[in-house]
Amino acid sequence: MGSSGINAEYMGSSGINAEYMGKDARPLWKIASASRGAVTAVCALEPYILTGGEDGSLRLWSRPDQQFLTQITPHKQAITGIVPDFVHVDQIHTCSADQRIVTTSLKTERMVLPPPSTGAVEQL
Repeated sequence: MGSSGINAEYMGSSGINAEYMGKDARPLWKIASASRGAVTAVCALEPYILTGGEDGSLRLWSRPDQQFLTQITPHKQAITGIVPDFVHVDQIHTCSADQRIVTTSLKTERMVLPPPSTGAVEQL
């Protein structure tokens, strides 16, 4: 999470809502109906909020005003985690109940393919 000046203690979801609570348990923001089904993962960055849904969709919201920006569907089942890439700041990693980890570019709104292998994999 970027340095936003918000001293927050809880970020999560309740049903179809995404919420961010301060140390005093006062809601700092809440996005009603952040997903078609349950919100299963939340990640707050500057200047975005990302929510993952039980339908496999990743939604991007404007952090200052919680306005919906776009939706990407990288998974077929519920997104269980969202992690930013700290090297490529436009990329987000998601994991899902479909047992896949997917890297998505927020610039292109597409999956990022892994780099090509430089040799044959002989064993894992």
